[in-house]
Amino acid sequence: MVLLNVVIPPGMKPGQEIQATSPDGVIVKATIPSGLKPGQTFSVQYTAPAGATAGAASTSTPSGSSCIRLMRMYSGGDLIVLCGLVVIGFSLPMFIKHAGSILNILATYVLPVIVAGLAVAYDWSLKGPTVALKNTLAAAVVAWILVVPLGVVTHSLLNYFTSLIIVAAASLLILSVFLQFGLCGGWLFALLILSVFIVFGGSMVWLISGPLGGAVIFLVAFFCTRVIFGVIFLRDLDPSAWPHVKEVEKNSDEFRSQKEYFMTNCQPWAHKYDFNLSVSKIYRIDKPDPWTASSADSSRALFHGTPWEAAMGIVCDGFRLPSHPGMFGKGIYFADCPLKSWRYCFPSQEMANTLPRITGKGGYILMCWVDLGTTRQEKVAKPDLKGYNRKSWWNWITRQRGAYDSVTGLTEEEGGALRVPEYIVYDPKQVRLAYLFEVFKEARSAASASNNTASNTT
Repeated sequence: MVLLNVVIPPGMKPGQEIQATSPDGVIVKATIPSGLKPGQTFSVQYTAPAGATAGAASTSTPSGSSCIRLMRMYSGGDLIVLCGLVVIGFSLPMFIKHAGSILNILATYVLPVIVAGLAVAYDWSLKGPTVALKNTLAAAVVAWILVVPLGVVTHSLLNYFTSLIIVAAASLLILSVFLQFGLCGGWLFALLILSVFIVFGGSMVWLISGPLGGAVIFLVAFFCTRVIFGVIFLRDLDPSAWPHVKEVEKNSDEFRSQKEYFMTNCQPWAHKYDFNLSVSKIYRIDKPDPWTASSADSSRALFHGTPWEAAMGIVCDGFRLPSHPGMFGKGIYFADCPLKSWRYCFPSQEMANTLPRITGKGGYILMCWVDLGTTRQEKVAKPDLKGYNRKSWWNWITRQRGAYDSVTGLTEEEGGALRVPEYIVYDPKQVRLAYLFEVFKEARSAASASNNTASNTT
């Protein structure tokens, strides 16, 4: 028999049955003991499969369903990267042999590699290695193939159009000179302009149709492909194929209780929004994060809205601190109202209205256990906040005067600047993933809006 520690999800009550996945893949059913509340942990005994050790993953051969999940998880962008690298590897010697000068080789090969490397490094730091390798590197490979193997076609087209553009530019400049100085005074300037274009025209054509044109084509192809991959690969990607994620059955008590908890947290602030959210699917995240709350009262179940791609990065690689500060600094932002989290599920309001209709996929809102610890209340924006370093020598001397583990942004009713409270932590270790909700935005009727307003004013 092996012991499994189970964290009680929010919304669950003593006496209800919950499911948890052990490190060796066993689904363990347990009844919540009396006297416990959400956020607390209790232990359950279960029988480990043969060949597995306590607290360690099974080393047995994966089942057919596991293989299918792996294929669904590592498909799309990964296959494109693999095939693209094979094509590049076989074709690179031939292209370098016929590339010409060193400058041409640098412009054709090195510049795209530098741009791709910077893009992959940026996504790696912002969204994690999974997204960076799955989508960003795939887009870079496709763009590189467009620039290099298909460079004969693009170079010919650019060379043709560049010559026309240079001739047109020279003609316009000469015409403007004649209009400015007249037929008599403009001849000298016209001859000067014509001489410049005759002498340097070939270099201009080479620069624009060669290194500069290739770089532009690569950048355009890369960013367009990056956007397309971000939509196509994640449209058909099921979060249940992600590591440590399992979809909750819709007819289970767990689904009903979590949906009820989600909707209940929308109600206190519903009068401040003109829409509702409907829960389509719920995924349980059983990731073994090194998370321990400082106290039972300091941990809260909070919500974090994020785009599809970022949700995959968070689930696979964990939260990462942003590179740019928000209203209260470079932290991880949460809300106790899912309606507020919805605005961060898509890059813009227009995409929030169009992408769900096109793809049939709703927005992703994570529910996490967040250890707020000692919180600091703020009424106005302070982008320079970065958390409290309890280990610094100065804070040790001052006995951590003014120490805080999180920041709470106050609402307008509390004298602050926010419509709905925000909770910010500056250490990813203070967060434990619990559930992923797929939700859709619904227009609210005037009658229901007035009822919500009335119920919140009484």
